[in-house]
Amino acid sequence: MKEEELKSIAHYQSHTYEFESPSHKQEEASVDWAKLRLILRRHWWSIFLFPLLGLLGGYFFLRYTKPTYQAEATLKLIPKIEAQFSPLGNVMRQEWDNLIAGELEVIRSPLIYSRIVELLPLRVSYHAEGRILEKELYRLSPFEVVEYEISDAAWYECKIYFEYLGDKKYRLKVKRQDVWQQYSGVLGKPLTVDGMRLLLKANTEEKTLQDINTPLYFIFHSDSYLYNYLQQNLEARIANQAAKVIQLSFRDYEPYKAYEIIKKAVQAYTAVSIDIKNKANKQKEQWLETKIQETEAELGILEKEIEDFIISNKSQDIGNDLGQYVQAIKDLTKEKTLLEEQLSALRKVEQMLDDTTSRPYIFFFAAIEDDFITQSLIKINELKQQQAQLRLSVNENTLAYQKGSMQITALKEQSRAYIYEKRRYLLSQLFKINRQIELSESEFAGIPSRNRSFNKLQQKYSLIEKYYNELLNQKIQLGLAAAGTVPDFEVLSEPKVPGQPIAPNRRMIYLASLGTGVVLSLLWLVLQYVLHNTIESIQDLERLTHLPVLGSLPKSRKKDMDVSRILVNDNPKSFVSEAFRTIRTNLDFMLPPSSKTVNRFRNTAIAISSTISGEGKTFTTLNLGAIIAMSGLKVILVDLDLRKPRLHLSLNLPNHSGASTLLSGQHSLKECTYSTEVPNLYAIPAGPIPPNPSELILNDAFISLLEALKETYDVVILDTPPVGLVTDGMLIMKHADLRIFVLRASYSKRAFVKRIEQSLKAHHLLKTGLVLNAVDIKEQGYGYGYGYYDEESQRHSFWQRLKQRLR
Repeated sequence: MKEEELKSIAHYQSHTYEFESPSHKQEEASVDWAKLRLILRRHWWSIFLFPLLGLLGGYFFLRYTKPTYQAEATLKLIPKIEAQFSPLGNVMRQEWDNLIAGELEVIRSPLIYSRIVELLPLRVSYHAEGRILEKELYRLSPFEVVEYEISDAAWYECKIYFEYLGDKKYRLKVKRQDVWQQYSGVLGKPLTVDGMRLLLKANTEEKTLQDINTPLYFIFHSDSYLYNYLQQNLEARIANQAAKVIQLSFRDYEPYKAYEIIKKAVQAYTAVSIDIKNKANKQKEQWLETKIQETEAELGILEKEIEDFIISNKSQDIGNDLGQYVQAIKDLTKEKTLLEEQLSALRKVEQMLDDTTSRPYIFFFAAIEDDFITQSLIKINELKQQQAQLRLSVNENTLAYQKGSMQITALKEQSRAYIYEKRRYLLSQLFKINRQIELSESEFAGIPSRNRSFNKLQQKYSLIEKYYNELLNQKIQLGLAAAGTVPDFEVLSEPKVPGQPIAPNRRMIYLASLGTGVVLSLLWLVLQYVLHNTIESIQDLERLTHLPVLGSLPKSRKKDMDVSRILVNDNPKSFVSEAFRTIRTNLDFMLPPSSKTVNRFRNTAIAISSTISGEGKTFTTLNLGAIIAMSGLKVILVDLDLRKPRLHLSLNLPNHSGASTLLSGQHSLKECTYSTEVPNLYAIPAGPIPPNPSELILNDAFISLLEALKETYDVVILDTPPVGLVTDGMLIMKHADLRIFVLRASYSKRAFVKRIEQSLKAHHLLKTGLVLNAVDIKEQGYGYGYGYYDEESQRHSFWQRLKQRLR
């Protein structure tokens, strides 16, 4: 015997197996690269499939998502406050912030929405219904609702389908309370239905209407719906705080509709700004118009009195020598009139100060030319506006709000005190003028009553005529001011019809879809990596344990067999046959030394088991026994899996007698032993399933049977139950000389190896080896590459050859 062979045999005999898992190898690297390569080989399709599905999802999203368009306009605020200077920069900035915030609120207010609704045909929308998407026919509808009156609010926001029947006849269909209702009408003639009256006309030729196959419908919109629609889509924001630039934008599925709405929004904002500026002028104009009408009536009365006086007295010369008295009385009367107007205006101011509401004061008193009163009213209005803005954001009990209220109260008290002193002064002046008029009239009493009466009429007429001319002049000035009123902003960029949609962004959607697919493919691979806990190759098995690995068995290329069969006898040069020869050789090194190899196998009991069913222990038992028998040794197979016997099915043997009846003393060894198609290979089936398999194994008859078999046969191979399911397997292995655990690639869990080690350590069993069954040759490669063995030739596709090269 060669020296190297003897050393190898001595190594297997003296080697004490350590059953701890080789955790130091697992700790060397946090990633199992072999496992990762296996996952990539098996799931390489996911690298392409998920990104492709992501792109496909992006395509369908873009295909069935309506594009959104946005029209924009840019405005620059240029109010009068810009020309003022204040040494308090913070105050000026605050005023600017308040001004811009106020303008933004005006743009977002129903005041603008109502003007847009009045300027555009938004109360009725027309649509074409597609299979998935719907399109609004803004200003493109082939028909139009010219007039309508709705008394039943249920007609709002519901689809009314239009169907042209020909000869100007049409039919309307509407679903109300889950019931379809139909109404027939004629274009150009009113149609009256329950709660609605409408008139439709055609916007195109009759042939075009008849050729339309797409379902058409229209919707009546209420003002509340339109206001909400405008509020959601009309955006006003500060584009540049320092430059006082505001940007208006509107979003809609129809580009021309978005353009017209933003255009009308600018026009409405312009009109509202001018109306707000002209509001005070309009109130002044109304007051002047009232005074002019009153003065005209008074002048007419005086003219009639003068005419009657001249006719009755038949003369117009009423004493020119009394001109001085007349002029004096005239001047005093004018002063008296002005004083009375000032007192009347002061009473109105006091009434305004008594108003406790938050409305700003609207005043125009031509009779008051007092800067203090005017500035006080202006200041109170400013404080009221500030209080109104504060009430939108804070509670009325806050310190800032209370402080503003106290300032308003203080200004009112100051104004009342000042008015009180002013009124006292005016009353004293009026009293003096009245005294002077009485003195002048008493002195004038000596003048004939005829001249005095005439002069009074002329004096009064002259005064009222002058007052009337002043009123007309002021009305002309107000008209000129209103005609020259311009808004406090200018349009920097006019709205345009948007050419490209702002959403969805095709490039970003495709990139996001592709990125999502890549992420999903990575997650899929990571998930497969994490969930993959089966043994795949010899290398996996060697990394998990220090137990010797006797060899691996290739996965059969044939269809799955219903039961295990002997394959080594049919094709002795196949991969399977060579694999079992390798296992036989490795088992040889675990036996005691002898001058001949075959002698080392004599009187040897080999127990073959697995952790669970389906790992291939019976297949291994059959073919290992056959390959040993082919070497000239006499081998017997014993099926000790008494709960689930399979050996008799594989060898086509009867099972009425076997190990169970042999151990229970019902049959003799000769009655239970059968020969097989392989020379030197015999078998003992399991026999009928007993009620107490464990007790039969624990019986001394089992030990006696095993000794008798070892004396009769060279090798006894025991097919034991799975050790992970029942205890029979470990009981049998205690009496075996060699032990083999069969694991199945891509089936047996990695934890099974740990379980085998724990069982061997608990029972102090040595001389144990592992066999990995069903290894995929295409994935792992097999053995040492025996290319000369007779295997079924296969034509590999391009992808298979590429996959082999990538390995």
